[in-house]
Amino acid sequence: MKAAYVLTIAMAMVMASATVALAGHINLPVKWSQLPDMNQGVDKYSVHLGNAVCSNDWQCTSPEPVVAVRWWGSYLDGHDPGSGPNQVPFELVLHWDVPANTVSPDSGEVLAYSHPGNNGPLPVWFNLSVQEHYYGTTAGGEKVYEYNVRLGYPYFDQQAWIDNYFNPVPNNNIFWLDIGYADLDASQHAKHVWGWHEANVLRLDNAISNPALHFPPWANVTVLNKDLAFELMTPEPATLALLGLGAVATLIRRRRSR
Repeated sequence: MKAAYVLTIAMAMVMASATVALAGHINLPVKWSQLPDMNQGVDKYSVHLGNAVCSNDWQCTSPEPVVAVRWWGSYLDGHDPGSGPNQVPFELVLHWDVPANTVSPDSGEVLAYSHPGNNGPLPVWFNLSVQEHYYGTTAGGEKVYEYNVRLGYPYFDQQAWIDNYFNPVPNNNIFWLDIGYADLDASQHAKHVWGWHEANVLRLDNAISNPALHFPPWANVTVLNKDLAFELMTPEPATLALLGLGAVATLIRRRRSR
């Protein structure tokens, strides 16, 4: 019993330390990477409660949970926040994947492009306070900013969602991520025009821009020419092992209490 208690407390301390270290670039193992195109890349409008939100697909090929996200973007209205660090609110939403030419579980339509499906029970992170700092200037003279955030609970535990019966394609390990700028004024209008920066690679299918924002319908989306720049990160191996031990300790304690 004492060993289980110690493991649980140790796990809680690791979790707490992971949620308060917000400053600067998050240095964790990267699960999925699409770096920014600083040569030809431009930015795609993506504002929560604006006119459109962008979404990009990614594939879960390893068992580690996603605990942090990094992405890149610019202000399209000339706003200059300085070099940072700044705290900026964003909305992040995960979706199931609906492959091209398959029946959408939301509308019954068969669309010629892959797109997000119903969010269902997948994690949504509203009003995240995200670390912003200046990253660099493109060849075209556009200032690009890097954004880092630790998700906290709920993490994205990939295997549980791949096997979930809500998944419209059984055992499909492809998901979509929406990122929307969410610094709003008292009238719920965005304070600035923000765009998600294009990536220097095209992985899986093209990103999309959805005028219905984070959620369906998907029939009127714009299929973008390129992917968008972001990275998904996992815990350090030692932290992951400790979390696993804590889960085992909790299970043992529950069985003893029966």
